[in-house]
Amino acid sequence: MTSTHQQRASASRQGRLPTASPLASPPGWLGPPGSVLLRTRAGERRDVDLAPEEHAALLTDLLHRGRPGFVELVGAHRSAAGRLEGFERSLRENFVPAGNREMFLARLRALAGSGGRVEVFFTPATLAAPLAGNDSVASAAVAWVDVDDVQRLRDLGRFPHQPHAVVASGSRGAHAYWLLAEPLP
Repeated sequence: MTSTHQQRASASRQGRLPTASPLASPPGWLGPPGSVLLRTRAGERRDVDLAPEEHAALLTDLLHRGRPGFVELVGAHRSAAGRLEGFERSLRENFVPAGNREMFLARLRALAGSGGRVEVFFTPATLAAPLAGNDSVASAAVAWVDVDDVQRLRDLGRFPHQPHAVVASGSRGAHAYWLLAEPLP
C-alpha cells in the first residue's frame, strides 16, 4: 500500500500539487476562473491555467493514486427548485478503479455528455467494492470538508493546517482536502 507521503512526493516530483480550483472565494487561494494554484517542488506557488479535465486529473492523482479499490463518480441535474434529479448511485458505470486517471476522466466525460448542466459527485475515500454507501468504504487516506458559508471559507483560509487541495463546489462554496499520513480504516 502506498503511503500518502509517497503520493504527495510523487505529485511533487511532477512539479505541481493542486491547491485550488476556480469559482470559490477564499482570499489568496484562487486565481481567475480556469487557473489553479500550484506548488512547485521548490515550494513556490503559482497560478497556472488548466482546462477542467486537467483540474480533475490533478485531483484524482492527488487523492486516489496508489490507493486500492474503487472511486464512485455520479452525476445529477438540479431542478429549478434546487433538488437533485436523476441521482442514481447503484449503476455499475459510476465506479472506476481508484488511481486509474483515464477511466476517471472517461467517466467525467460521459457524465458531462449526458445533457445540460450536470453536478458531479465523487468519493474522496476509496471503496472496497463497487457499491454506494458508507459500508463500502475501504479506507480513507484523506480528510475533507464541504464549506458553503463565505465566512467559514475565510476561516478555513486562516486554519493553520492548510489543505492540500481546495476545489470550488457548485454552491459557491468549496471542498477542502487534507492528505493523511496513514490511511484510516
